[in-house]
Amino acid sequence: MNAPSRRKFPRVPFEQAGSMHIHRTRRDLPVVVREVSPGGLGLVCEESNGPVAPDAQVTVQFVAGGVELELPGRVAWRRDDAFGVQLRLEIAPQRHRRAYARWVVDLLCAGEPRPC
Repeated sequence: MNAPSRRKFPRVPFEQAGSMHIHRTRRDLPVVVREVSPGGLGLVCEESNGPVAPDAQVTVQFVAGGVELELPGRVAWRRDDAFGVQLRLEIAPQRHRRAYARWVVDLLCAGEPRPC
């Protein structure tokens, strides 16, 4: 995940265990959320029993800012045990969408030299 010129949003390093539900196969995989941005998540999955194809519809669950989030998205890319998930916040439950938006903006602003 090091192609900043192609990215829409800045990334913030993060380290939190969670899970990823793959809708088509109805599987849940343990993941670690490694990066967050307003539009996506960078994940690592230690479990490699079966590929998760790009474009797979998923829901990622993890705790952020003290709130348990369930965020829908699609796998944008996969390399070895790393995934990029493009979030589909427009279909997320409103409270999850709002909590994620507040939390990620706070993270982004924390790294800024000026107030956001």
